[in-house]
Amino acid sequence: KQPCPYRALQIPEGSTYAAAKKSFLRIAMAHHPDTIGDDEEEKKQQSIELFVSARTAFERLAACPEGLAVLREDLENLKAEEEMSDEEFDAWFLKETGHSNPFQFDLDPATMRE
Repeated sequence: KQPCPYRALQIPEGSTYAAAKKSFLRIAMAHHPDTIGDDEEEKKQQSIELFVSARTAFERLAACPEGLAVLREDLENLKAEEEMSDEEFDAWFLKETGHSNPFQFDLDPATMRE
């Protein structure tokens, strides 16, 4: 099981994606392997682990349409639920237009040119 990305980024759950990004950048600037000095090896290793943990956590998050930071897998599951099957689309199209198949009626040439 992967650790909580919100905890790794030190932000509360329900934060905006912008806040998650800002927190990640703050951690990255302080703990990136290229920016840490020649401190003792144990401290350097802890800093690298903190950076890797923050990077992994940030990569697990995505921005939802409302601008909140949500788990990428949750967002993908929501998108999959929102997609219509062919049968659902046909039922919706019939209800909205009165036609049973979107390809069974003729358009006048002027409309087709648009």
